[in-house]
Amino acid sequence: MNENFSRFPLTTENLAIISDLTGTLVRQTPDGFPIEKAEIIIKLLERGAFLGVITNDSFSAVTEHFTHRLDPIDQEYFVVSGGGQIGRKIIQGENEILFKLPGISNDLKRELLDGILGQLVTQFEGVSGLQFDQREALLSTEGARVRLSQLHPTFGPLSFIEIIDSKVAIFFLETPVAGTPQQQLMEAVQKDSTLSKLIELGGLYVTRGANYLDITSCTKRHGVENLLHSSHTDKYSLSSRNIIVLGDSINDDGILRYNYPTNGKVLRIYLGEDEEYASQLQREFSTEFLFLRGGYTQKSYDILGKFS
Repeated sequence: MNENFSRFPLTTENLAIISDLTGTLVRQTPDGFPIEKAEIIIKLLERGAFLGVITNDSFSAVTEHFTHRLDPIDQEYFVVSGGGQIGRKIIQGENEILFKLPGISNDLKRELLDGILGQLVTQFEGVSGLQFDQREALLSTEGARVRLSQLHPTFGPLSFIEIIDSKVAIFFLETPVAGTPQQQLMEAVQKDSTLSKLIELGGLYVTRGANYLDITSCTKRHGVENLLHSSHTDKYSLSSRNIIVLGDSINDDGILRYNYPTNGKVLRIYLGEDEEYASQLQREFSTEFLFLRGGYTQKSYDILGKFS
């Protein structure tokens, strides 16, 4: 780690941070962003660092688990939510939308939900059906979730189906690597021919990680590209900054592999579990890459603390 960091001029005002949120800056628990870590982020912003958070979460989840623990601060930062769909500037507790990419139509979300529920019934005996109000809430309320434990007892209390404007997902937050029943469901959803056809016709993207499966209308690559090319970020002179990229999952591939248009240095840091994926990044980026296996939030803040 020290060798890689020694290549960076350690001046915070010359630093840009592009980071995933859940699992990287925020623990995968209901507690959300650790309040004791807020001071690190605040110091970085006060000293001139650029912060762009790129997350698959809905903006309501970002607000609940992250932004409200930084507010109110006078320094602006940026959040791209929905897997790259909506970019916002955040300052003093207020947010301004910078761009919004297309989401998934309601009719297509309904069909995707039906396919996932169909595989749940096929794979596990004794599955309870969704009540009408649960179903309608999933389809009409941004960031609404249903606990899979309500449908079958084999799933834990932090296993969910979630639908937002740009995403239909199943995810399992009990552990960083999902267990056998969860993997069985993800495998079945991924192999479902009807779902595959819907995904293809809808021009959607599928990402499967260690404890989630996302079906999205865009990717984090689209999000970071739109953010970095926004006129609102021009004043940060990102083309001359050193950039640290933080991610803990394969759904962060769009930011970890992105070709950042900078004359400065880029250090891509993967804090996840997938050694094969890490090896691919190591071969591709060599000295621009650092693998901290299973580092997640603690090592993220150890890294950011070096600049704060």
